[in-house]
Amino acid sequence: MKRYLFWLTGLLLLAGCSSDGDDKESTPTGHYIASTGTVTLSVEVANGKCWRVTAFDAGSLVSQLTEISTTGQYPNYTYQGDGLTLTCAFVDANRFDATATGRLQRRFSGDGYVDISGRYQFARYDGVLDANGDGILDTYNK
Repeated sequence: MKRYLFWLTGLLLLAGCSSDGDDKESTPTGHYIASTGTVTLSVEVANGKCWRVTAFDAGSLVSQLTEISTTGQYPNYTYQGDGLTLTCAFVDANRFDATATGRLQRRFSGDGYVDISGRYQFARYDGVLDANGDGILDTYNK
């Protein structure tokens, strides 16, 4: 009887060490923020897939993308949409580095386009960027 108990305990311990959950734990989910020059980017990611990018220039809302394709796998992803490409390398679930190429049409403030090229260092951000909804950054400091 003791032999079966030890066997059953060992089987339960092996099941607890399964690697099935490991991939899910490393898949990034969250709201990430980065600034370079006058441009601030807000990237929202769920299970590694980017579903929204919001761009601010000189503190004012410029553009927001929601039709974004995601390619790659953790830790390296490429997010593309509406003339913008972010080539990302996650350092961990809280940070990633990205090379941005492209330009976005100014949809909310001003006319023309804003250049979104360069290196960005994103960090997870749990705050609210525009608390009063006026299109101006309220709380985020570089």
